[in-house]
Amino acid sequence: MARHVQLLLLLFVVLLVAAWFLAREPGPGALSATFVSSESCRRCHEPQFATWRGTAHADSLRDPSEEVIVGRFDGTPVDYHFYTATPYRKDGDWYMRIEGKDGRPPGDHKVAQVVGKSFEQTYLFMGENGEWRVLPLSWSVERQQWDHTHLILADISGSRGTVTEDFDARMVVFNQGCGQCHATGYDVGFDQKTGKYESTFLEGAVACESCHGPGSVHVQWHEAGRDTGTGSGYERPAQLIHPRKDLDARRQLEACGRCHFLHEWRYAIAHDPHVGYEDIATSLNFDQRRGFHADGKIAGLNYHGTTQSQSACFLKGGMGCLDCHKLHGGKPWALRWPEKSDAQCTQCHTEVGADPAAHTHHKQARCVDCHMPRFLTGILYFMRDHMITNPEPELTELHGVENVPNACSVCHVEEGIAWVREQRQELWGPTPPRLKRDVGLMMDLRRERAPGAPPEDVVATDRLIEVALDRESRSFFRNTAVVALTSRGTAAARATMIELLGDPSSALRSLALHAVSMDPYPEAGPALRPLLNDESRPNRVDAAEALALTGWRGRTPEYERAYRDALLSRERQQVYQRDRVKMALLADATRRPEEMLRLFDELLLFTDWDSARGDKVLISRMAALYQRRGRLRIEAGKFEEAMQDLTQAARLGGKQSLWLWSDSAEALYALQRRQEALANWSYVQEGAPRGSLAQLLATYRIAHMRGPAAVERAALERAQEREAGNPLVGEWVRRARRALQR
Repeated sequence: MARHVQLLLLLFVVLLVAAWFLAREPGPGALSATFVSSESCRRCHEPQFATWRGTAHADSLRDPSEEVIVGRFDGTPVDYHFYTATPYRKDGDWYMRIEGKDGRPPGDHKVAQVVGKSFEQTYLFMGENGEWRVLPLSWSVERQQWDHTHLILADISGSRGTVTEDFDARMVVFNQGCGQCHATGYDVGFDQKTGKYESTFLEGAVACESCHGPGSVHVQWHEAGRDTGTGSGYERPAQLIHPRKDLDARRQLEACGRCHFLHEWRYAIAHDPHVGYEDIATSLNFDQRRGFHADGKIAGLNYHGTTQSQSACFLKGGMGCLDCHKLHGGKPWALRWPEKSDAQCTQCHTEVGADPAAHTHHKQARCVDCHMPRFLTGILYFMRDHMITNPEPELTELHGVENVPNACSVCHVEEGIAWVREQRQELWGPTPPRLKRDVGLMMDLRRERAPGAPPEDVVATDRLIEVALDRESRSFFRNTAVVALTSRGTAAARATMIELLGDPSSALRSLALHAVSMDPYPEAGPALRPLLNDESRPNRVDAAEALALTGWRGRTPEYERAYRDALLSRERQQVYQRDRVKMALLADATRRPEEMLRLFDELLLFTDWDSARGDKVLISRMAALYQRRGRLRIEAGKFEEAMQDLTQAARLGGKQSLWLWSDSAEALYALQRRQEALANWSYVQEGAPRGSLAQLLATYRIAHMRGPAAVERAALERAQEREAGNPLVGEWVRRARRALQR
């Protein structure tokens, strides 16, 4: 028996020693991978490296050199309306002298970084705060001439109609919105206190690891001799991502869409390509001042993932980016086939490929000529549309070519739009009624938004609701309808937003969350709560913010995760005021008063009120934070200071919440201003739902001010006990508990 015990003890010691060694030398799968650069990849993957070097991705952001710069810096001046720009060389470096004609400051700017080399090359100089700013001239590789950079920027974004001729490209800070899509391992390096940039990146290119993931553990695996020659035995993160094999169509679109989707950054680009755009940004796929035609087609040179995401080829056929594009050994524009080859379409549409003329009714037309036309986006370049839809000349005839261009009219210019429309209807039938309805709604909304539009041009709410809820409509139309509904504030609009909080579309859920945050109402709480587990990180944070604004107070695992997600928005990118607002609201909602006050003080310190006044979202959130700080000051017995905060909240807030009225009533009562307090409590009593905590609290406070209030107190106690564990009404639970303790 003793011998058995000794053997067991010996085995236990052996296991401990083995565990200790394993802890000291963890396998590659247990390590966190980091970037190692494309040069490290090149050692084993020279052919792939060489083909990548031939793509535009390799020249997205580079240091100036004789090899890199292709522009003609020969001292020849280029004259323009408001400046003369002279590119020249000095002491082996490249400069551009800008001489203004309208009082703008002149300057000699040394080229610090170079953007692009495929069709246009743009030059950056270093500003006084370490930022990279954009020089006014760009070099056309194709036409071998200088172009004006503001026109290039307008072409890229589709904002030709909003960029004025006197736009000064030097005002554009490249670090903020451009840098992370032009570099691998990018960190904006912005110091809010000093206003200075120290941006860093591993590699000035969209390099190997941007698509395949960080490679350090993969390299270590091979250096340790673990490779069997077949790649078997790999574990993540040693096993890198093969985008075509490992990512389905949706994941491909999300990975590429991190830079090729029109969206608003919320987080820095994740190192793992599995983390797509929906987890780091919110969609801007709706009609606005720039970027789209009225039928939802993109109007710029980039962001074609936005339109591809609405293509039937993607939605119903599972077409991914890499079904047509090939980054290693592809044709120009990284295509698998020549640009006009029908093979990229007939790989799926075999029946059309068997007899193209029977489908096209044209002898020479290729698939892309009709379904991916090259619309003129500005004056400089064409780009093929990626929505892959049918030409609709009837819509062009109704709304104008500037709003709805069509592929037929690209060739049939002389015949006129009426003839083109008749031919389209005879050969392929009329425009689908749903599409006609939706484009008509977009045009009516554009007229509604136009300066000086008469009241009769306001689009009916029921039209917006019909499109917003129609899952057969393109997401562009649905998103735009939701954006328009956000300001309506009717019971029908609110009910629609609650329904859309459960929509399959992440973008629609995001827009519905924004709408609820702009018009908070407690009825949305039950529909908001599941979104704390949304697959999209921005949606989780926005759901937590909306819940905070509708009355949430308390800690749950889901809400705590959303709070941590909000804090992550600070990493490797510039923190904007709205991000600070979200973090402050979430800190307050999770009972972190010190953190909330610190964040609010930080917010006030860095707020430029002159520019902030045009930001309705920021102003409304600032009002909410003033109200919350006022409540904390009431609880600390600082009633005069509390009234200052609550007064400021009222000035900023527009629509005043019942919380604001109740907090003001309590502070006024403490300051012996009983009549004003009574009036405020009466307002809460009348405005709150009957039987709610808010209504019962106001009823009790009014009765208590007039005399004994035993009945009202008992009713409030029962309601408070009933709702004590419900964080959805936590704001009122907090106030009821305080009132009952007095």
